[in-house]
Amino acid sequence: MSKKVLTIDNDPDFQEALTVILESADYQCMQARSVKKGIDLASHIKSVLIILDVMMEDISLEFRFAKTLRDRVTECKNGYIPILMMSSVQKILEFNIQARTGMPLLPVDEFMDKPVDPKVLLNKVQALIS
Repeated sequence: MSKKVLTIDNDPDFQEALTVILESADYQCMQARSVKKGIDLASHIKSVLIILDVMMEDISLEFRFAKTLRDRVTECKNGYIPILMMSSVQKILEFNIQARTGMPLLPVDEFMDKPVDPKVLLNKVQALIS
């Protein structure tokens, strides 16, 4: 049985690219194009990983979603779900997001810059769910 990965990104082309990469490694992809839809899916499906874009509706919304997921981990029926955040915002803002992962403001497990290298992505996904 393939493991489910929830991808939350408002770019349909990037969503499709992620799906192709992940499904080539036998992961099942669930897609959300908004944080609201992502919250709904995260509460109803048992996923092993969430891949979350930084800039969608509101730059702070994605960070708040990650924090809410972490705050609710003990009540969540799915248990702990790793979050891989990705964006091109780090290059645009010249702000080192990766150095801040795991901190209260950025409670995600890993950060990747877009565009992604498929092999690097699959290695990170495997490391996060192992």
